[in-house]
Amino acid sequence: MLHHVIHGAGKPLLILHGVTLDHRYMAEAVEPAFDGQDGWKRIYVDMPGHGRSPAMDRIRSMDDTLAVMMEFADDVIGEERFGVIGYSRGSYIARGITHLRPEQVAGAALITPGGSSS
Repeated sequence: MLHHVIHGAGKPLLILHGVTLDHRYMAEAVEPAFDGQDGWKRIYVDMPGHGRSPAMDRIRSMDDTLAVMMEFADDVIGEERFGVIGYSRGSYIARGITHLRPEQVAGAALITPGGSSS
């Protein structure tokens, strides 16, 4: 299981950081927006090889990272609808989750998503 921290209760929000960061960066950036807001279960996760989550030999590509994050979502959120917030590389993974589970992802916020501009 990947290291994660949960704040609040209610609709789940999976929150993904960028490269070289961990859940603490996202918690510091995102939590002020939820000050006084009830009804949101914010799930801050350290992606594989970041923070307190170990690196995994099975990860050789971004698709592998996406697969691990999908497994994490299945374990922690289950079949419930959820939102996803991603920063930089986390946005890339958030887009993959949204693509693979459009019926389950209620919405996505992408912060500095990068990618092509075409």
